Amino acid sequence: MRFILLAKNAMRVAYSDMGDSYYTDAEMVSATGLPLLHVRRLITWGAVTPAKGGKGVVRQWDRFAIRHVACVNALYVAGLSLPMAHTLGMLTPLRFVIDIIDPEADIGANTRNRWFDPQTALQALEKFDTVVLIADGYSIFSKLGKRKPIFIGKLSADRSTFLTALHHSKFDECNPASLSWEYHPELAADPAGQEAADILQHPVSVNTINLSLAARVAMRRLLGIPVFFS
Repeated sequence: MRFILLAKNAMRVAYSDMGDSYYTDAEMVSATGLPLLHVRRLITWGAVTPAKGGKGVVRQWDRFAIRHVACVNALYVAGLSLPMAHTLGMLTPLRFVIDIIDPEADIGANTRNRWFDPQTALQALEKFDTVVLIADGYSIFSKLGKRKPIFIGKLSADRSTFLTALHHSKFDECNPASLSWEYHPELAADPAGQEAADILQHPVSVNTINLSLAARVAMRRLLGIPVFFS
């Protein structure tokens, strides 16, 4: 709980301090790996909004949007459609933890050095990383670091809609119409929960996507810091 409160406070600081830091489309694409064509699609849907510009004026992006697009790209290359990658990136529990991955956030010196020191290798999995797991292509789980995964929903049969056991009532970061999800409270109860647990116990396949790591890599690229691992 203490970490969550600190993370929320750091996120607020990061938001307030980002006002003077803006980046071009080219810098966005280079940092996140998502092609500009797909970034434009996200803009059209209202999934992301440039901090400045648009409609004939050169677009500029803040780091909040760049971290989200990095997460979208990580989910997209894992096999999800672009709309679903955006949806899961936005609806993943504790996604705010990703937003303290900012050089201007109020974080400890050790953490800052681990993330932004050019001489320090990145870690593939940290204690409070936000991780998404997709079991057998449909069942969606979330976890922090190496903690036990929590079932949060599943994809519809055509993989176009996220059917979630978690209720999401407010979205400040994007147009709600850009999200493809439905609230299914029955998924949180047994036997649905037990069925999901069984799937994760003996899956045919599990796709693991570390959204926090995707954001760390994007921030390093954006700031011109070498990306390497120990």
